[in-house]
Amino acid sequence: GTTASNRKVNHLRALSAEVIRSLLWSGRLAVAEDLSRELLATDPGPEIAGDVSYALARVLVYTGRLSESIDVVERALAREDLPDSQRARLLADLSLRRWAALDLAGAEAAANEARRLGDMIDDNLVICTALCGLSWTAELSGDPSSAVELARSALAYAEGRVTEAVQRVQARLYLGRALLLVDELDESERVLREGGRLAEETGTEWALPLYVALLSLQAYLAGRWDDAMAEAQTSLALADELGIHVWSGLTTGILALVQVQRDEFREAEELLATSESILAPGKPRVDLERLALTRAVLAEARGDLDQAVSILEQAWTTNAEAGSAGEYRELGPELVRLALAGGRRELAESVTESVFRVAGKSPGVVSSQRAALRCRGLLDGDADALVDAARLEAGVRPVEQALAGVEAAEALSGVGRSDEAIELLRDAVEVFERLGAARPLARANAGLRQLGVRRGARGKRSSASGGWEGLSTSERRVAELVAEGLTNPQIADRLFISRRTVETHVSHTLRKLGFSSRVQLAAEAARRA
Repeated sequence: GTTASNRKVNHLRALSAEVIRSLLWSGRLAVAEDLSRELLATDPGPEIAGDVSYALARVLVYTGRLSESIDVVERALAREDLPDSQRARLLADLSLRRWAALDLAGAEAAANEARRLGDMIDDNLVICTALCGLSWTAELSGDPSSAVELARSALAYAEGRVTEAVQRVQARLYLGRALLLVDELDESERVLREGGRLAEETGTEWALPLYVALLSLQAYLAGRWDDAMAEAQTSLALADELGIHVWSGLTTGILALVQVQRDEFREAEELLATSESILAPGKPRVDLERLALTRAVLAEARGDLDQAVSILEQAWTTNAEAGSAGEYRELGPELVRLALAGGRRELAESVTESVFRVAGKSPGVVSSQRAALRCRGLLDGDADALVDAARLEAGVRPVEQALAGVEAAEALSGVGRSDEAIELLRDAVEVFERLGAARPLARANAGLRQLGVRRGARGKRSSASGGWEGLSTSERRVAELVAEGLTNPQIADRLFISRRTVETHVSHTLRKLGFSSRVQLAAEAARRA
């Protein structure tokens, strides 16, 4: 009787573990957490304990509780009776958690051990996850080419296995992110949209806010700021809906930085005020650089240069102490500029040296080389280095290229090379006007005035006050499909974007045009066509 009773209890525990896994992957995190804690409290045995600890750790990190997630995994790994299969999966997952905590050495060690065990037991899920962890570690270490290679290898283990657990690792997230680092923006978008589509098809809805967050970053880097903001808002809405806030720092940072560059200071400050929880201890420490940049821009605009330098220096030091390159391509040149303005030449020299060292790992990546040249040119007052930065391949991270053009023009004007300076400033103005980037636009226009070039008065970008011309390319395309009579799901299928992103585009378009219904929007789009 006792044996039969034990078998029944174990069977029920195994079923409970299966239910918890299903709840996790479908995004029902609160219920999954409660059941996981209840089951672990019964000491269900090593295999089930490892399985449920894996699920609970994922729930915790998805909901922004990184430190708790790491604690759960490490407690499970401390069990001497833990089977190799469970140990391997927990180690692979631990590598991702340590990456988010900027513990790169710990992340790499966990991923390598997981990969060794995965090869030994022939577990595709473990190998795929470990390779993803190593890809992220390579990313933060400043080796983007290796990050891409490792992510492609991880995806190879998931390809063709749509019905298997390995697909839940979402290797396309890692590949899409890594491709951004090597300036393959179009390929990244394709990979991320495909990943989002498969996530919906396989019922792994937890991944949707993450795919949309990276699509926001892709649009931001590509100089499509309206699309970036739409995707960021969609990601945050999905995160709130599913309770998954693992990359809220990334999307909030993009929104805030675009707002402050458009001189929408009040909106940026309100967003920063609501993002304090993102910076709390125990939260993920990656992807926070744009929040720091926003705070620095606000401080500089208020005339507090010392605070602006301090904010960026702290963000830079946090990454440097962890051995992380972070988003040095944006952070480095801005910190060098501000440090020099504040009389902190030693800091500027240190940052420049670091940016050059990281750029040396990726000689074929334009944005890396541009960042290094900008830092060197600013540090040494070297107009030719800044011109080289501005003249590197056009279209790669166009905002950073335009900023390099302004910096080069400022240096050129000081050595009497006015014609070159004017040309670069006009190119930069074209980019900033298209984006509605009022703050850098004012700087570029000031440079033109100093060179004797007078431009006609220009108001704020039309999208700020509405009008068809103020719509982004994506918003216009959505409006055209509304005019064709397509529903939001049909538009999403046609454009290979999420339904929530379509909803965001429609909402923004109605607001910009001053309309209250899709009927009005359809009529206007048809008239324009």
